[in-house]
Amino acid sequence: MVNAVQDPHKQNIAFVAGEIEKAHAKGVEICKSVSEVEIHGLADIVITSPGGYPRDSNLYQAQKALSVAEPLGKPGCTYILVANAEDGIGEGVFRQWLVEAKTAEEVVERFKREGYNVGSNKAFMYARAMTKGRVIIVTENVEERELNEMMLEWAPNLQRALEKACSGKKMQKIIVLPRAVNIIPRVV
Repeated sequence: MVNAVQDPHKQNIAFVAGEIEKAHAKGVEICKSVSEVEIHGLADIVITSPGGYPRDSNLYQAQKALSVAEPLGKPGCTYILVANAEDGIGEGVFRQWLVEAKTAEEVVERFKREGYNVGSNKAFMYARAMTKGRVIIVTENVEERELNEMMLEWAPNLQRALEKACSGKKMQKIIVLPRAVNIIPRVV
């Protein structure tokens, strides 16, 4: 096996080669040394973004940033996912599963029963975050009605999303991950 290891700026910083498990482990070690970020405690609000095109071309792709943010929120937190989503929602099964369910827990249980297929995994990942807190999507390219059908909230901009998240609540900590897919968070 030969693999390149990149830093958070997508620059090749090392190459690992050899027996697959040993080379992979060495690559992981190098990657962690440059991409791991210490996060001190959990947050009431986690603002996340995949970091632009093509990673935020649709909500299917943008899910990766939500998965990085998910372990950083306190129970009952609000996740704010900022994504241009110029291509809309993305893959059909992803949307279908979220629309067909009445609750996020229902999506999680369905995934446990039916398992992985293209799209169901993304529905599961969004639903898993929704079982922990609210998910607000900041985009001008997907209609509020469409997101609400998927059990997601909508905001046209970050200011409005923060107003929704903070309405009637005292927030003590906010974490911002502008290029979430480029880091490996470690809660300390």
